[in-house]
Amino acid sequence: MGLTAVVYRNRKAFIGKDGALYSDLDFDEETGEVFPKDDTSTTYSKDMFITDKKRIGNVAAVAIARSTLIRIGIDEDSVLLSKVLYSGTHGGDLLNLSDVDLLDHELQNVQVLIEDKTLFDTEEDDSEALSQLISDFNDLIQASREEGNPIVFI
Repeated sequence: MGLTAVVYRNRKAFIGKDGALYSDLDFDEETGEVFPKDDTSTTYSKDMFITDKKRIGNVAAVAIARSTLIRIGIDEDSVLLSKVLYSGTHGGDLLNLSDVDLLDHELQNVQVLIEDKTLFDTEEDDSEALSQLISDFNDLIQASREEGNPIVFI
C-alpha cells in the first residue's frame, strides 16, 4: 500500500478528425482521465493515457515526510499537508488547478527550508527524501499545467 499520483493526458490528444473523442473511449470530467469503454475491442496501453506518474511512497514514507515537514515548520493547513501528505492511502482524491498553484508556491518555500541544514538532526537526514518529493511534485505540477488536468492520487 502507498500513495501514487498521476496526471492524465489531455483528452485533445484523443480527438478524431470529426472533432469528437474516439468512439471507443470515454472521459472523466473531474480527473481528466481518458479510458477505453468497457465494450471496446481495441487494446490500449494504460500508459498512453498518462502524462506523468510518480510513486510518492508507502504509508511509512508518507508519514515520515509529513512529520518532518511539520517539524521544520510547514503549516498543517497547507495544501501539501492537508491534501497531499495527510494519509499514505488516499486514492481517489485530486488537486485541482488552483490547488496545484498553491502547492507549487508551498514547495518553493519547502525547498528554501531544506537548504537550511540546521533544521535537520543528522547528516543522513530526511532532506534528501524531501528533495526527491519536491522534484517529483514539480514534474507533476508541470504536467498538470501543460495538460490542463488535475493531479490525481491513485
